Amino acid sequence: LSGDIRKLASEVGIGSVVEQEEALHLFHERGMLIHLTSTAVLKNIVIIKPQWLVDGLGKVICDRNLHIDKEEFKRVGLEDDLMTTFEKGLTSRDFLEYAWKGEHVDFFLDLMEHALLLSKWNFNGRKNTDMYLIPSLLKDNFKIEEE
Repeated sequence: LSGDIRKLASEVGIGSVVEQEEALHLFHERGMLIHLTSTAVLKNIVIIKPQWLVDGLGKVICDRNLHIDKEEFKRVGLEDDLMTTFEKGLTSRDFLEYAWKGEHVDFFLDLMEHALLLSKWNFNGRKNTDMYLIPSLLKDNFKIEEE
């Protein structure tokens, strides 16, 4: 658990790490907060406003025609990344870091990967480039020929 969580718990009389984890589990089970524990990165974030999580995911998984300012991405040099993201479902870490304003990027990546909303893409032939596949952004271009 992060230092902030431990400090807050200690201030309300929950001193041991075991008790803190049990309290978070109880509050998570009761729907009072979201605390995911499948990885160390996820475990360090406690979400008390679920809309924050929805808003964060919605910055990437969205309808680009309604929710994306193409000019903004063009100004910062991510126009190609924007097009690749929404045309091929492949995105770069640079695009994601910009979309999330550099905040909690590893958390969102870990969450999306564990929820199968994103997977690492290692087939681009470029080394040292973090690319990800977002299946929900893939377009269905398959057409059945009618006779």
